[in-house]
Amino acid sequence: MENKIQKNSCVNILTKMKYKKILVNILTSAKKAQITLFMILGVIILFAFGFLYFSMSASQQARVKAQVVEKVGDIFNQQSIQYFEFQCLKDVLKDGLMLIGEQGGYITLPPGMTQNANSVTYLQ
Repeated sequence: MENKIQKNSCVNILTKMKYKKILVNILTSAKKAQITLFMILGVIILFAFGFLYFSMSASQQARVKAQVVEKVGDIFNQQSIQYFEFQCLKDVLKDGLMLIGEQGGYITLPPGMTQNANSVTYLQ
């Protein structure tokens, strides 16, 4: 009988140890699962901040690029207008000076002056 009691107590101890191991395994796996959950959550938060940073910097770059294009366009438009004005004045002044030189200092010939085929102006 004593043997039986010892066997029963040994079985009880073993089953208690077995349940204890199962309980320890459950608790450690729960801790591992909790750690895994926090790691996944941390990675998601990291990606969210990375995406926000990237999108904000991309929109800021686009805004700056638009401003640069606008300013450069304004500068080129102003310079092209100034260049056109300069070329126009240059051509008109050249033609006017050539006419004055051909007509002896007159833009319109006064009455009594004529111009021959060789562009020489003389009095009649």
